[in-house]
Amino acid sequence: MNSSDTFKPGTDILSIEDPDLEFSHPSHRKLHEPFRSESTSDSSFVLEESTEADEYELQDYNAHSQRFSVDEEIGSKDDYGDETKVYEFEGHLVVENSKNILTSRKLKFQVMTIYASFMIFGMSDQTLGTIMQQLLDTYHIDRSQASLLFISQVVGYFVASMFNGFTHSNFGFFGAYVCAQTFQILCFLIYFMRPPFAVLIAASVMNGYGVGTYDSACSLWVSQLKYSNEIMGLMHAFFGLGSMISPFAITKMLHWGLSWNVYYLVLALGDTGTLISCILVFRDETKWKFRRRLAESSSDPQGTTWDAIKTPQIWFYATTLFIYCGGELTVGVWMYNYYTTILHLSDSYSSYITSGYWTALTAGRAILAFVTGRYFDGREHIATLIYAGLGAITCTLYAVLPNFPLRIASMLAFGFFVGPAFGTTVMVAMRFLPPSLQSSGLGFIAGLGGMGGTVMPYIVGYVSEHTAGGNGQGLVYFPGLCAISFVFAFLLWIGFNIQKRGKSGVAYERL
Repeated sequence: MNSSDTFKPGTDILSIEDPDLEFSHPSHRKLHEPFRSESTSDSSFVLEESTEADEYELQDYNAHSQRFSVDEEIGSKDDYGDETKVYEFEGHLVVENSKNILTSRKLKFQVMTIYASFMIFGMSDQTLGTIMQQLLDTYHIDRSQASLLFISQVVGYFVASMFNGFTHSNFGFFGAYVCAQTFQILCFLIYFMRPPFAVLIAASVMNGYGVGTYDSACSLWVSQLKYSNEIMGLMHAFFGLGSMISPFAITKMLHWGLSWNVYYLVLALGDTGTLISCILVFRDETKWKFRRRLAESSSDPQGTTWDAIKTPQIWFYATTLFIYCGGELTVGVWMYNYYTTILHLSDSYSSYITSGYWTALTAGRAILAFVTGRYFDGREHIATLIYAGLGAITCTLYAVLPNFPLRIASMLAFGFFVGPAFGTTVMVAMRFLPPSLQSSGLGFIAGLGGMGGTVMPYIVGYVSEHTAGGNGQGLVYFPGLCAISFVFAFLLWIGFNIQKRGKSGVAYERL
């Protein structure tokens, strides 16, 4: 290697064979910037011990016929012009970028990519509820059979929750994200081809794995940033935005004479775009970066999924997310059918009301994220208790009020207050869980929470066909079932706040 060659962050230098190059501490070294190798024959490569434990300053070296240099400008800036730090951990290079979205261009692109993925995630989650009647007509099935498309995703979510820690440790955030996106694209393409119904069930398992993997992966990644409350809230707001778009888009598409399966091609193309963006902006999020952060944050070894399962606190978070994810998706999925089947409203009017619910939920996630970040840093469990209480009250009003306009207003208020539930619950978990359990624990929490989004819609679908005379008439019980679920979740948060009274997590800088 010539002296004019430069090293760029992320470039593998392990292929440089140099028997004379010796490191006094091979497991963890920092490549300090700025640094430049001078083209002098008597220069030598020296590692001097830093004042920080296990870190050594890289000054200069000449390994006989081979030399590499870290250019001052390239070494301290990435392709986006952001300041970076380069470390070597366990023989591999790790590039650390800024965690401040206000100053980092690269981080802005990364967060935008995640937001786009969550918007498509929301679009896909709301699709089945909107095309339910078309599915029944195409495959000659009833609503309880169609609900198998929800419950089958449980298998995928379960696998994702069990292997989240393993996936991050062996493939990093980048590998987890790419794998998840690929599985979801395959699912969308299978739906587009309109295969036999049994194949759709298998594709739903793939979708469950994909969604479960990147849901927990993105939540873990975002929780480590500055302004994590705000970014997390907006991330889930984009999910709501996608769910808001689908009823409008699908209704228009059907009125144009297009088949329901064409919409899945649109989703596949959108997810392909986010996959390409992911490959471009997340390639430095390797398994070595994940392992180094874990080693920095805790001296304990990474906890396994079994360690997470044995932790009662994790079961609390998982149970509340099971209810919230299941409840909010049940309302979104079956509300359209409730208004068309029970209240006999038109398709267009029902789609407007359903989109209104998702609009309120999206607004709640976006607005209350900033409220939480500004007034509840380190005390997200108190904010979540307040939102849970207001959500339980408004959902109960939606179930019992006889006046139709007041019920619509209650439903919109419910969507607003229940919107931030997922994001704030994840932040509470990250505040109180030990670092060694955050990866496997959050994977299990998000996985079980995602299962709620498949199990509870299935239960309502089963009730709709097997009570009140069947043929969808059982949806008359749908508002009451939702109210009971959210009241129970509120009681759980009361118990949690009593237990954690006077305690708080680490507060990040506010926006």
